[in-house]
Amino acid sequence: MIVIRTKHDWLTEYLYNYTEILISFAEERGFKVQKIEGLDIKFKHIEKRIRETKPRCIVFNGHGTTTSLCDNSKNEFINLDNAHVFKGIIAFVRACNALKELGPKAVKEGCTAFIGYKNRFWLAKKQGMESRPLSAPIAKPIIDASNVVVIGLLKGHSVEESVNKSHQLTENLFIDLLFSNDPYARVSLKPLLQNNQSLGFEGNPLAKIK
Repeated sequence: MIVIRTKHDWLTEYLYNYTEILISFAEERGFKVQKIEGLDIKFKHIEKRIRETKPRCIVFNGHGTTTSLCDNSKNEFINLDNAHVFKGIIAFVRACNALKELGPKAVKEGCTAFIGYKNRFWLAKKQGMESRPLSAPIAKPIIDASNVVVIGLLKGHSVEESVNKSHQLTENLFIDLLFSNDPYARVSLKPLLQNNQSLGFEGNPLAKIK
């Protein structure tokens, strides 16, 4: 399993930290996790790592467009021209809009399944919590609903089952937040709903990483 994660603004900082949960969970279940971060987020480096390790799954956190994924300088490093890099891989891409065009192209080029968001990935935060993202009550349910996709895959569930786990968790969280007495709870509702509507996949719905 390869985890590619950027960290250059508050949103990617949050996602970077919450990915630690996925890394720990994967290692507990016997997966060898390779992290690609910082200046190593370059196509040639990633292509070489994939060729050498032959991962079944890649997780990406960062900014994206309909046709590309971006590095820490917001420059695209994977796009429609090199989407073949995902061949034989189940990819979970937590980036805005990437499922629209990059996902279908990756699958056309041999990607087993491409899970992602066809529109913007929304996140919310409470002022003053930037240095403690894992304690941020507003962000937690939003990212939990997203993380559960990867957790499902690591448990041996199929692509479709893992995505459905996210939809189910979102429904439960939405109801809990809607009736919560926490004054900040409702701030999470719109991002949670928007991400749920945007989440989907291309490729083999029955594919598993183990």
